[in-house]
Amino acid sequence: MSDMKCPFCNGELERVYSRPFQLICGKCGSLGTDELWQELIRTRKALDVAKDAIDVISLKYHKDTPSIFLIKYAQNAKAEITALEQKD
Repeated sequence: MSDMKCPFCNGELERVYSRPFQLICGKCGSLGTDELWQELIRTRKALDVAKDAIDVISLKYHKDTPSIFLIKYAQNAKAEITALEQKD
């Protein structure tokens, strides 16, 4: 992955010359291998897609339709994902 940004703070990742080679965020100081950063970035993008899909599902259905359970499910799932993101 070229031009990688820190998935935590969107800071620039800089190569640290150690064994194995690692990348460090110049903004928040997070440190990890290329593989770790790539997986974190991929997971963040997948999470964003999932949250967007939940938004679409929530907006597509109205409260007076028989699909109210789907709306509630989508809202609960998004709340759970958001809560997991905010844990430190």
